[in-house]
Amino acid sequence: MAQKNQFGQVLAEGGKAPNDISSLDGGIYASPSHDSVRGEIVKSGESKSDSGQVWASVEQPSEDLHRLFDSMVTKSYLQRLEYAEVQPLPAAEDLAKMDWVHISKLVYEHDTFLPDKLSMLYASLHRVASQVCLKIQYTKGKSVDLYLGARDGDSNNFHVSAKTMESALTGFLPGVEYDHSSGSHWDSQQQRAVASFSGVASLCDDKKQSFVQGIDRLLNAVMVSSVGSFSAIFIADRVEEEKVYRMLYAYEELSSGLSPLAERQINFSESTSDGVSKSITEGFNESVAKNIGETVTDGTNSSSSIGRSRTETKGTFSSHSFSANTSAGLSIGVPGISVYASGGSGYGYTRGTSESISTGITENETQGTNHSLSLQSGETTSKGSHRDTSESVSEQTTKGLSYQQTYKNRRVQSYLKTLDQQVERLTESLPFGLWSTAAYFVASTDIESQTLASIYRGSVIGETSGIEATAINLFPREGSNTAMVLSYLQQGLHPRFHLDGIDVSAGSIVTSQELAILFSLPQKSVPGILVQERTPFGRSVVSTRELSKQDDYIELGCISHLGRIESGNKVRLALSELTKHTFVTGSTGSGKSNTLYLILEQLLDKGIKMLVIEPAKGEYKHVFGHRADVRVLGTNPKKTELLRLNPFVFPDDILVTEHIDQLVEIFNACWPMYAAMPAVLKASIENAYKACGWDLATSENEYNLYPTMEDVLFALRSYVGKSSYSEEVKSNYRGSLETRLESLTRGILGEIFTGRGAPSDAELFDSNVIIDLSRVGSIEVKALLMGILTLRLREYRIATATLMNMPLKHVTILEEAHNLLKRTSTEQSAEGANLVGKSVEMIVNGIAEMRTYGEGFIIVDQSPGMLDLSAIRNTNTKIVMALPEYLDRDVAGKSLGLTEKQILDISKQSVGQAIAYQSHWEEAVQCQISRSQSEEIPFQYTPKPQCEIKTDLSIDVIRFLFNGLEDVRYRINRDKVKREILSSSNLSATHKCLLLKELRRTDMLDIPPVQRKDLLLWYLGIDVLGDFEAFVDQQRVVIKQVLQRSSSILSRLLSL
Repeated sequence: MAQKNQFGQVLAEGGKAPNDISSLDGGIYASPSHDSVRGEIVKSGESKSDSGQVWASVEQPSEDLHRLFDSMVTKSYLQRLEYAEVQPLPAAEDLAKMDWVHISKLVYEHDTFLPDKLSMLYASLHRVASQVCLKIQYTKGKSVDLYLGARDGDSNNFHVSAKTMESALTGFLPGVEYDHSSGSHWDSQQQRAVASFSGVASLCDDKKQSFVQGIDRLLNAVMVSSVGSFSAIFIADRVEEEKVYRMLYAYEELSSGLSPLAERQINFSESTSDGVSKSITEGFNESVAKNIGETVTDGTNSSSSIGRSRTETKGTFSSHSFSANTSAGLSIGVPGISVYASGGSGYGYTRGTSESISTGITENETQGTNHSLSLQSGETTSKGSHRDTSESVSEQTTKGLSYQQTYKNRRVQSYLKTLDQQVERLTESLPFGLWSTAAYFVASTDIESQTLASIYRGSVIGETSGIEATAINLFPREGSNTAMVLSYLQQGLHPRFHLDGIDVSAGSIVTSQELAILFSLPQKSVPGILVQERTPFGRSVVSTRELSKQDDYIELGCISHLGRIESGNKVRLALSELTKHTFVTGSTGSGKSNTLYLILEQLLDKGIKMLVIEPAKGEYKHVFGHRADVRVLGTNPKKTELLRLNPFVFPDDILVTEHIDQLVEIFNACWPMYAAMPAVLKASIENAYKACGWDLATSENEYNLYPTMEDVLFALRSYVGKSSYSEEVKSNYRGSLETRLESLTRGILGEIFTGRGAPSDAELFDSNVIIDLSRVGSIEVKALLMGILTLRLREYRIATATLMNMPLKHVTILEEAHNLLKRTSTEQSAEGANLVGKSVEMIVNGIAEMRTYGEGFIIVDQSPGMLDLSAIRNTNTKIVMALPEYLDRDVAGKSLGLTEKQILDISKQSVGQAIAYQSHWEEAVQCQISRSQSEEIPFQYTPKPQCEIKTDLSIDVIRFLFNGLEDVRYRINRDKVKREILSSSNLSATHKCLLLKELRRTDMLDIPPVQRKDLLLWYLGIDVLGDFEAFVDQQRVVIKQVLQRSSSILSRLLSL
């Protein structure tokens, strides 16, 4: 009996396949002759049913066909590769070089189905790459290395596939980061086990709502299991389009041949008829006839004849014959399967001619004698009668039965369904390309490699994977074939096997869509590979108006799309929009400082002045403080020039009542106020102005004196002491307001708020100034200084404005703005209105109004959630960097008009990335901020020497202070005394006003002794008598003489 292999092929001598079967790599392309196929497809069935005689003629598929179908269409041969012999590796010089990239970062677009992206990537490589490989190298306890490789279709090494792969990677996965690699990722000399996986991948959920399959499942499993280090290589060989068409043709032919066997119908009919008939006939007839006759005849005759004959016959004949048959066959080639069935018909025709000739001679002679005698006579008598009686009864019954039987061959129908699916699958995949694909897992032990292949199998099979067989083949660590298999894999090639005399590989034919599942990339970060999911923003700045001049904008950076920086796509901010104010936010380390440095660099280059109010870190002075055109002020006289600022000074064009109202709002925003505290503070400030000679109704002061914190403190004590509040309330107000005001009159804060030697408003606000408040420990004091500077700036701009809607000429950076513009509850308290919220809103509105004077504010804060919403709302330019906290992201994102998904992306921004928006842009864009060119150079400051002894005492003022005390009488120059009083830094404005009023009235100072004592102590700067004696010894001679002469009187005065 002839030997057959598993493909149904009759083997030649020695067990080899016939010559027309060449090789198998996921498919068969050559076929045996059609004459032998018919018998392989069908055999007569032998049914034992009641209708066995009928069904005996129904043709049944042969067992050879079943084996052929399982091996060639469903590829069951893949399950036996571990028993096959491995072929020698072909010469390496015949192969093009495999180009590899090492992937370290992946960025996916939010809500994008990953296999769709990857299928486009692999489809783009189908035309240019003969092979695509994916390698994963896992080192236990360390990291995962991911490599992607492509090989050109020829050995010219033009690297077309590599260039296409890199371009496709950055095109379909814009944020990908990779570097080039050699591709040698394991020691081929080390003994290892290999397990291969063959099969068709498919989705578990065809709705594409989420992708839960792929390589992530394998990596997650091994990281928490006992599986050690391993390598996985996934190889895909391109299947040429011509071969795909041949496969399609073979499948279609096989389907056509099998379709008549899938279902047969036979009709049965039966008819029964019964009838009864009866007939009776009676009759009588009688006839008599008599006839006599005689005839005599005599005669002789003779005759003779001779005849000749010739016969000639000619003719033609023809015959016709017709036959029909059905056949099936197969062909084997690389790398697809081709199985077909065919139906055939035959027609025969025969034609011929015939001719025959015959000749004969016939001779006849006849002699005879004839004698006859005839005598005839006759008599006829006839008589008859007849009677017919007929009776007929007829009865007939007919019964009929008809039925139909259908025979369905379920196996053939299953074959046809599979063939239909394969044809549809291959047809749809033609534009995308097909690949011969398998996965190989290299590990230290047999169990580990087989475990890896099994986990991977479960990660990629889905709803339609059953269209072909899946197989896991193990090549043991000690196996004879393992070393040869590893040598193939080291070159990125499928191992080739001899199986029943046929050349095969472990590759399954898959489409590019299915390859995207088999060759999936990690969707979550693993050690060594950073994976991010990002949301796209605007791809370029689309503005409703054009920027025509170079000076119209400053450059912020480049567009960043899903993590990829597009260096040629610039992001520019219009200068005209900066007057409508800017909001910059981002967590610590997100790149805010660099962003602001970059903005200030370009503004300074364009001649636009700046004021930086920095309550934290103090970094700006190290970046810009060394510039000759920048002045640095601060609160530590050892580190910077001391900031001096009298909050009660205001420009001439501002009414005193306006300034008081604004100033009280600043205090309300910075200090906790309750009950009548705001009213008490306002009354005290008004009284301080009055004491300095201000007419609140006309906003005039003949002495041009402004109160200080000391004057307000005096007025507060007097107001509370004279008020009708209960002692408890008075105590509360003293403990809250008086204590705070008093703290601002002592130490370094006293020096700051006296305003002695303070720079003018023009020096502060029309030049480049950095105010470093980072050394102030109290948040309330920081907020108060920020508020006072903001108020002074607003009043100065109003007072000096000549036009409205002026272009940008000055920028103020308000760092850590929440210190002043803090977010408060919008609810009303039981004590009354929300004072802090109202005050902050007034300050913000004041900032917003400054845009018309060419003043642009840059409000900076690392927590938008702590900032008043109106401060963010009133900015037209917004730059939002990384914010990890939900409330901060929500506030900042909604201010930009972002979607919920884009808001989530704010926290995923890397250092230097920002989402930017200006009011005239169509949508927000994400950009990579350019690097600032300014260097950080430690700021150096040399303190100016301070005189410990007061040298500005005037003998004329001292004499005036003593005049009228007991019998003291000095002659004084009133004009000189007036000038000395006004220029004195030791007297408060209230004291100056009092002395000037007395001086205008008389030379003698007529005031109560206690008040005179206070004036003397303030002017001399002493507290007790011991201090007075030491003080006198250090004075000039002329002053010492006056003081010594009045020492006894002064001693009595100090004792009061």
